[in-house]
Amino acid sequence: MSDLFRKKAFEFTEVSVDDKGVSVEKILELIKYSNFYQQFYDLFKIKEIEKEFISIPGATKLVDTMIQIENSFEKFDLDSSIQNLEFNPSEKFSITFKNITDEEINTIIDSDEFTAQPIYSSQNDFFSSLFNMDRYANKLFSRKLNHLVYKNLKEVKEILKSFLIKDKRYRIVRDKENNYYLRAITSKRYHDYNNNIAVFVGLITLHNEMKKSKSTFIVQRCEFNESYVRVFFKSGEIKMLENIGKLENIIEVSNDEIKREALRFSCAFSINYGSSNEKDKSIYIKPSRTKANILSIRHNILPKTAMDELVALSNYKEIQNDLLKDIEAISKIKSPEAIKHLVFVKIKSAKSTELKKSKNNILSELTNKVNSLIELLEMMNKIEMLAEEIDAKEYLRYLVYEALVYKK
Repeated sequence: MSDLFRKKAFEFTEVSVDDKGVSVEKILELIKYSNFYQQFYDLFKIKEIEKEFISIPGATKLVDTMIQIENSFEKFDLDSSIQNLEFNPSEKFSITFKNITDEEINTIIDSDEFTAQPIYSSQNDFFSSLFNMDRYANKLFSRKLNHLVYKNLKEVKEILKSFLIKDKRYRIVRDKENNYYLRAITSKRYHDYNNNIAVFVGLITLHNEMKKSKSTFIVQRCEFNESYVRVFFKSGEIKMLENIGKLENIIEVSNDEIKREALRFSCAFSINYGSSNEKDKSIYIKPSRTKANILSIRHNILPKTAMDELVALSNYKEIQNDLLKDIEAISKIKSPEAIKHLVFVKIKSAKSTELKKSKNNILSELTNKVNSLIELLEMMNKIEMLAEEIDAKEYLRYLVYEALVYKK
């Protein structure tokens, strides 16, 4: 996939010392074009807090990053029949959308047609919707038999003429160079709870929590691209882990504009341990989604229901406390080498595509011996650094948590 869509990240160490937070007025820019602007404004009683300052260091960089991404792409949804799609035989599969009659989209593209290249899983989803052709098409593409794919598509279009097939909704992205991309095939029930909404909701919710409980947060890390955001808001609450160091609580706010699940609040943790040869280091670990979940809202949930659920975000400390009891087991690990071997076996047998690029380097690192708990944590830190892609790092956070806490 193009670097344009590859996930990037920034850490708190990259945040300016002058970035002490962000104003409520500033973060309203995140949702000013949203269809849900007034609903969020009313839900969070913004009128009462519009002049307030959100004291979360790193928040200005976070908001600026989201605005920069928004300004880099045009996104729109197009309803189209397969009869209005053309497929031009070429080495790289693309779709030409023709006979566009939506006036708003015509204004955006200054035409009644455009050609889009599929990204993410949209190509598989497209073929899957046509008599489950995805595996067959992929096999033909892999063997350079593209002409057979296009021949089949032509025949499928002809067959479907006699079917009463509803138009599909296509999520389109256009970059600054006027290149078009098919990002996803969505449902007519899809509600656009996007990345900007996730960041807006996260900042306002934590701001209100800080006023109520005297908690503090910083933007410890942010992972993002034009369709996804994951923000680690590190709490000022710290728990000491015997024989290790500090355990830091994290509220993770994430959003995926492509998949069914949109806005999610969940618990994560950072272990700050004393390194044997450098200053203290940290490693992120994450419980399974079912254990860590505080709140999740799917794209197909009606806005009114979503608004009601957002109010119920007061249970996160109970979830954190339950998880903390489990995490204390890390201090009692008696055989660090056995845990390292467990991680080695889990990674070696993993079929995950996320680890594909980094797997050999990670397995090589895991052949080294560890003699203490600190050395084990150092090694877990090293294998996360060896993971080239952000999705690979995320995969390891779950895997390492399971190994350290549950020994499985």
